[in-house]
Amino acid sequence: MGELLTSGTRAPKTKQQIDEQVDGMGATLAGSSDGLYGSSLKKHFSHLMDLVYEVNHQRQLPAEGVRKAKTAR
Repeated sequence: MGELLTSGTRAPKTKQQIDEQVDGMGATLAGSSDGLYGSSLKKHFSHLMDLVYEVNHQRQLPAEGVRKAKTAR
């Protein structure tokens, strides 16, 4: 399920848009079963943290992805 964290937001922001923002900063952002991880240069830290906040608090989990994650157990 953690991998689905970066799959979109209610803003609305698609996975592709999130990935483009992260790539544009030269940063990384990844979700896993342990949580959400990101890294960036210091000059992009504030912007990356805004994105982390958005992904965490306005996440939009795709129904198909949730269904697949449940059956993958």
